[in-house]
Amino acid sequence: MGYIRCARECVPHMIASGGGRIINIGGMAARNSSPTNPGSGVTNSAMSNYSKALSDDVAADGILVNCIHPGSTRTERYMGLVAERADRNNTSSEAELAGSVGEIPIGRMIEPDDIANLAAFLCSDLASAITGQTIAVDGGAGRGVHF
Repeated sequence: MGYIRCARECVPHMIASGGGRIINIGGMAARNSSPTNPGSGVTNSAMSNYSKALSDDVAADGILVNCIHPGSTRTERYMGLVAERADRNNTSSEAELAGSVGEIPIGRMIEPDDIANLAAFLCSDLASAITGQTIAVDGGAGRGVHF
């Protein structure tokens, strides 16, 4: 609901100022179902669907709405999850991290700047015809083909 509440508050101000950009950031669980965490997939899928619906509603007002799905990104939260996984599996964090990186075709973790760079692009005039899209920044790790 946070995405909806935020948009509800921001959109009237964006309309009054002639337009703007809304970038929702979700998660790859929307694209990759997990039997151990189905709730995350449901909520992330709903957020992506909401982003598309909102983009249709506000495009004529000059507001572009897009969604970013980050892959495994080197954040404090993610590194904490790696450490938990290492404890559970009786391995090292380094070994667990190497396993995660091994699943990413570009051969490295996604960095926060990778996400920020896409957000900055989507907010720029260079992306003036891009709205209603959900874009993964996952280093190629996603297994689906999305049109």
